[in-house]
Amino acid sequence: MSSSIPPLTTIYFTDLSFSSSGGDDPSSVPLIGIDSQTFNVNQTFRGMKLIPPGLHIIHFAQTSSSVKYGICLFTSRQLLLSRYNSQIEDFELRSVDDQQQFEMMTESLGHDYNFMVGYNSIMTDDRCVSWSVLTDHITASILDKVIVLPRGATKRLGWKVCTVTSSTEENKILLSELKRTTPDTDYSTLIDDSESLFNFPAIETKITYRPNATDSEKTTDCLDKSWYFENIVLSTSGFKHLQEFFGQFQFCYLMVWLFGNYAAARQYNNMLKVYSDSKQFISDKPTDLRKFLMLLEQQFTLISEEYFNFDTDMIDVRNVIGAIKSFQSIISELGDKKTYMKRSLNEDLMKVKNVLIDRFEDINEDSFEVPQDFEDNENYLKNLDGSLQYYIDEDDEDAPVVVTGIEWDEC
Repeated sequence: MSSSIPPLTTIYFTDLSFSSSGGDDPSSVPLIGIDSQTFNVNQTFRGMKLIPPGLHIIHFAQTSSSVKYGICLFTSRQLLLSRYNSQIEDFELRSVDDQQQFEMMTESLGHDYNFMVGYNSIMTDDRCVSWSVLTDHITASILDKVIVLPRGATKRLGWKVCTVTSSTEENKILLSELKRTTPDTDYSTLIDDSESLFNFPAIETKITYRPNATDSEKTTDCLDKSWYFENIVLSTSGFKHLQEFFGQFQFCYLMVWLFGNYAAARQYNNMLKVYSDSKQFISDKPTDLRKFLMLLEQQFTLISEEYFNFDTDMIDVRNVIGAIKSFQSIISELGDKKTYMKRSLNEDLMKVKNVLIDRFEDINEDSFEVPQDFEDNENYLKNLDGSLQYYIDEDDEDAPVVVTGIEWDEC
């Protein structure tokens, strides 16, 4: 049948029964999008065509202020049928794999093909390059791990997500707290398992030292989280290797950027913090830091201020500035044999800083500076060898504390 279907991938909307009661109010017009682009649609819209192979996210909302739903899928050459289910305000997607079924719809598809939006008409070359940078580490196996199927689902064409998708970790915390406060209540039906869930690996940002560590080792492991990152995050937390860690980091960003998902934002912040604080690990793999900085430049350029500011519960700019200062310190301490790499990394880091400077009035080059005379500044810490480690925000509740001779329960 593949020789008969339209080229590349086509998503054919056979029923677009949106209700729109707002008249000419733009905020009441249904929104549909693919990847980084979103557009208003009306009853003449019939789908999207000429979608190239790779990862794509189809997203839609009843209005600009309502919950946004989406489907992540990897396309090859397919004909997909999409139907809007008004009862659950969600789209159903299925593949046309039967030749007889395809022949029955050939006439209507031929007519409606002219009323579909071409992928290349909204995704310019620059946007396609940007999308590649934002998604190049995301694989189907990562999505299988991260997105839990709804109850009763046995097969999926894609992975469903939405603005309010919660995480298994959040649900565990909620249930634990409820059982602690009212232990005699039955909460077995509280968690809705009819919807997808995010199953993010737990990432600790405080207790990051090795078992049976001495006070000195605890200080070292909290200032430089390399041991925790390499032995816990990349070994026992579900990440097979650093590229898979990057892939989940990219996925979390997409969920924040496209859907405003809070659970993904929390995981994103934790991943950024633990990676940027892993000094020795990054120093040993500077090429991977280059990839990461180029990714951050794209991410910070595109994300809306609604999800990226100084007062948000999503991606906090202060956390980002702390990570950049940490990267800056790591790059400055690379050995003389890595002079060329240091130059390239500094150029990449400058691009990230320039994005932030351009976007925020309160940020300038001085925002990333570490004072030369830091010994009397309580916001700065020394390594055990006396060298500067990185900036500690005085308002950062996760800031490590250097101690000796007392019991530690967190750092």
